[in-house]
Amino acid sequence: MLKDFVYFDEEMVLKFASQLDGGQRTRSTERQSKGRRGRLSASLKGVGVEGSRESSEGVEVEFSDDPYAAFDRLVAAGSDRADELSWVEVNDPAVDLKGVGRGFTVLGEADFAVTPFSRVLGSKEQLRGLAQLSTLMSSFGPLMGQELTSSSIDPVQVEGVSRLADSMGDQISVTGFFADSDWSVAGTLSSDVNIEDVDGPLEFVGKIVEVIPEGAHKSLMALPGLSLLSREQRRKMQNAPKEGDEENWISGPAIVLKFLAIYR
Repeated sequence: MLKDFVYFDEEMVLKFASQLDGGQRTRSTERQSKGRRGRLSASLKGVGVEGSRESSEGVEVEFSDDPYAAFDRLVAAGSDRADELSWVEVNDPAVDLKGVGRGFTVLGEADFAVTPFSRVLGSKEQLRGLAQLSTLMSSFGPLMGQELTSSSIDPVQVEGVSRLADSMGDQISVTGFFADSDWSVAGTLSSDVNIEDVDGPLEFVGKIVEVIPEGAHKSLMALPGLSLLSREQRRKMQNAPKEGDEENWISGPAIVLKFLAIYR
């Protein structure tokens, strides 16, 4: 079946596929030959003469490998060498995800959505634009007959928005829920993905970076730029969601993934 990729991490796919091939494939050549064979016979005064002739022609066809072909090889290898590659195909999450850990590669299908936090904030370029617009408004206020004071536009808040934009690292957070299961998945995608496409049942391949046990929680608002926070701040953000903020959290049992691909 042909795949419609919603998200595709070309660099990661090629890196993993090259480990299977003993190096990255760049080009392969196939030669096709076609031969012809004939037979000639003649008779002269009762004496028979026979002969044959052969000819052949060859055609060389070159195939350039691409990331999508590499992805298909990776999935095929995972299916054939599951134990060797720590590859898990999820059909029954309660059974298939039991005992998985960091470094396992998972293939499955889940009902995906972009978190409300990422939908509201958008990309870091949008946040920077918002901060710049706030600064410009304070400058143009008198020209519009309005006096915009420091109480209406707080420079500290503007700076905070700019710092948040820098911490996002061009990423959005997504979640995916398995059908008829308590298990779910979460991770980040580059912000150039069309968030309207990351909606509904989709297949995915991803590498586990964290397993969240049952009863534990993780704030999805902490995924972009998490490394910029102190250890104490990260612990505080992983206590439990407040009422009304559950959609911006993921609760165990769950796995946090580095997505290689999401597709339908």
